Order: sequence, then structure tokens, then C-alpha cells
Amino acid sequence: MMKPYLLIFRDLNYSENDIKQYLDTLSEILDWYAYFQNSIFIISESNSDILAEKICKKFKSLDFLITEIPMNNNQGMLTKDLWQFINNPEQQIEFKAKFIESSKDRSLTDDSKTDNDIVNDLKWFDIKSTLSELMKKFKNKANK
Repeated sequence: MMKPYLLIFRDLNYSENDIKQYLDTLSEILDWYAYFQNSIFIISESNSDILAEKICKKFKSLDFLITEIPMNNNQGMLTKDLWQFINNPEQQIEFKAKFIESSKDRSLTDDSKTDNDIVNDLKWFDIKSTLSELMKKFKNKANK
């Protein structure tokens, strides 16, 4: 079962970018979402012991905490996309997998399109989705 986790770390010796790049290499990490400084939301089917072991293996002196986030039992002020990421990880992963698959299908005739290009397409798609949500909110407020 896919579960959301929160990784919180102190970045004395490593940058957040170092950690995100490493997470991209781990098969146990299905997706991640960096929202707060020094914190990364993670989706995984593994437990926190396995995730912590993987992180310790690479970042030996990193101070960190990784904890499972109980789905549908949390509160705060976050974006709609982040709440979706936390409370519906299966749906999020399925959606991104379909997007990547459709990108690969479109790129079959374009040999120059790499997996990196597809990931960049997906990041652009996430940006456009966020902008679309913000525009809807802005229009709703303007109409009131």
C-alpha cells in the first residue's frame, strides 16, 4: 500500500538538491514533493525503517526524521495539489504514470525525446496545473 511520509532534515553538509537527486534514484520512492524548506513529502510502499536505512547509507552525517503521515487525519494550510499528494497517493501516482506513458507515446516518432525530457514535461504540467488552480481562485474572488 502506498503511504505518504514526511522527511525533515538539517542541511549542514548536504543541500536539499543533493537529497532530491538521491531520492530520484531510489526504487522505493514512488514520488516526492518538496514544499517546505528542509522537508520533502514522499510516497512509498516501503516502511520508514527501510527509507531511513536508504537515506543513512548515502548521507551518513545527515540529521533527519522520516515519519508516516496518517492519511485523512491531518490539518494545515497547504495547496490543493499537496493535499491530493498526501491523501490520495495512489491516484497521484496513477495520474503521473498515465501522463508519462502518453508522453512516451507522443515521443515515439521523435527519437530526440529522452526520459529527462518527459520528466521536464511532467514538471511543466504540474506548474500549469498549479497556475490553473490559482487563476480559478483569482476569478472566483474577482466575481464576488
